[in-house]
Amino acid sequence: MANAGSKTTDKGANTDIVLADGTEIVVRKADGNEVAKFLTGAMISERAEETSEEIAQRMVSQVFAAETAEEILSAGAATHVRDVLDQPFRLVDVDWQVSAFKEEKDAEGNAVGLPVFAVIKAVDTNGAPVTLTTGAFMPCAQVYRMQQQGVLSDIPVKFVKRDRPTKRGFYPINMVAA
Repeated sequence: MANAGSKTTDKGANTDIVLADGTEIVVRKADGNEVAKFLTGAMISERAEETSEEIAQRMVSQVFAAETAEEILSAGAATHVRDVLDQPFRLVDVDWQVSAFKEEKDAEGNAVGLPVFAVIKAVDTNGAPVTLTTGAFMPCAQVYRMQQQGVLSDIPVKFVKRDRPTKRGFYPINMVAA
């Protein structure tokens, strides 16, 4: 919100605010089409529409491409971000899959979750590869935007759970700089 004596100029994608002391602030607006695309899951990769046979082939291929016992046993394994809260990771890549929550609604008719979830390839602080999953709104939005901007691997991140629940009793998970 602008202070008394400030000037606000709407420039379509951005709003310029010049405070009374001359400080300039640019407030960026999200592209409504990109937001809708994200919330409806329209940005999912082709892999999200894989058949069960294609999924099985991809998973077995991961096992057969593995060279060590550890790689063989971890092929296809994934860890939900709620199981690694507060641990730093560097994100490497993300894939989008169709979520089981795609059609679920609560008693008021609100979507229970996103129609997609993120399968995130990352490395831990020791450089060990790890696959993380999340369907949480904020981390998915953040990972999606970082992927769009080409900054997915720029900084280490960690997943944290908020201290206070939402009105519906959920404790949201957020992604922050580690």
